[in-house]
Order: sequence, then C-alpha cells, then structure tokens
Amino acid sequence: MSKELNPIENPGLPEHAHRRTDSDPKAEKRAERQVASLFMLSAISTIGFIYRYVGIKKDVYVFLPILGDMNLQQLMLGLCMAGGFLFIGIGAIAWARQLMPDNEVIAHRHEFRSSEGDRREFVETIKVQGAAAGIGRRPLIKRTLGATLGLVGLGPIILLRDLGPLPEKELEKTSWKAGTRLVTDPGDRPIKAADLEVGAVVQTLPEVDHPEHRSPNDIAKDPVLLIRLRPEDFNLDDERLS
Repeated sequence: MSKELNPIENPGLPEHAHRRTDSDPKAEKRAERQVASLFMLSAISTIGFIYRYVGIKKDVYVFLPILGDMNLQQLMLGLCMAGGFLFIGIGAIAWARQLMPDNEVIAHRHEFRSSEGDRREFVETIKVQGAAAGIGRRPLIKRTLGATLGLVGLGPIILLRDLGPLPEKELEKTSWKAGTRLVTDPGDRPIKAADLEVGAVVQTLPEVDHPEHRSPNDIAKDPVLLIRLRPEDFNLDDERLS
C-alpha cells in the first residue's frame, strides 16, 4: 500500500477576489497616502513622547473623571507611546492588505531541511518579493516608514535619562522634621498616640501640604509605625535588651 496521500482536488476555498488597488491607480495612490499618513501619525506621537518627557514637570497633576488625580507626565507618556506603536502597526497592516502582492500560492509539504538549491532559491525569492513589495517605487511610504522607525528607536534611549543622576544622599533624607504631625497611611488623617488602644499599631506618614502629590520616593522612605504600649510593659531587663 502506498503511503502517499492524494491531493484534495477541491478544498472548498472561495474564488480569489482581486483588490481595487490592483486595478485602479487612483485607489492605489489613495491607499499609499493612507499608509504614509499612519506612519506620520506614529512619528508625531513619538515626537510628542519625547517632548512630554523633557517638557512636562513631574509634579503636575490633572483630574480625570473616574480615574481621579493623575500625573500629567506619566499620562501623556503612556498615550504618546501607545499612539506611536498603534499607528505604525495599523499602517503596516494597511500596507500589507492593500498594497503588497496579493497572489495566492500553494506550498507543498516536504522535509524540514531544504536542499541547498531550495535554500538559494529562497534567498532569491526574498529579494524578488522585497522588490515586489514596492519599497523602491513607493518613496512616500519608504520615507515615512524610515522616519517612524528612526523616531521609535529614540524612545528607549530617552528613557535612559531615568537612570540618573545618582541619588547621592537623597535617599538618606525624609520629610520628617521637628514638630511634624503624624497622619494615617492611607487616609492622611491626623493621629496621636492617645487615639490608639493599648497594643494597637498604625502606619503613619509626616503631614505635608499636598498629600495627594507625595512622590513615590517619599512614600517609600517616610512611613513610621506608631505603637501604643503601657510604660510598664516597655521596661526590659538586660537580657531582653541584648
């Protein structure tokens, strides 16, 4: 018995429908402009990302319904970065669907390791299909895509700024000073030892003028545990102190 499988004569696939851009030069130019516009939007979003990183102060907050107070710099960085990747992705999809070759091909199954002749043919096919993709004859897409990819690459480089400068002694300082009131964390409600029952524990922070704008570094450095004990319970002998 032969182990070869007979090919399926009719797999039931629908008849191939040609795109409008394949036969209408005006539709093709319109699709090219659409793709270029998407790449330009990606480039503009990346430029906005860089500007907002260096041009907006870190302590600026805006109120948004439902979300509440949000750091403006972080909000705009997220939106611009998302726009940069979103538009370049949509542009690439539109380019592939409307302008790249739309020829149906049949790929027969074969051994995983191709012969040397097939491998050379594959490299040659890549070169031919790369030319068929229209990069060379579509300068508008080529320029906008190049500008977009170049600007997207700048984003991670700009973020290296967050690695410096060195904190030096900044991590050794806190917001505490003589006469500072204690407030609960969370809640920012003034509290004193008399408000606690004996044995109770609460986390506190130093009172500041605008608690909603505390920096993450201060929130990490400033917490203090407030514990109420009876004075007689705090008299430790030498053995326990050691």
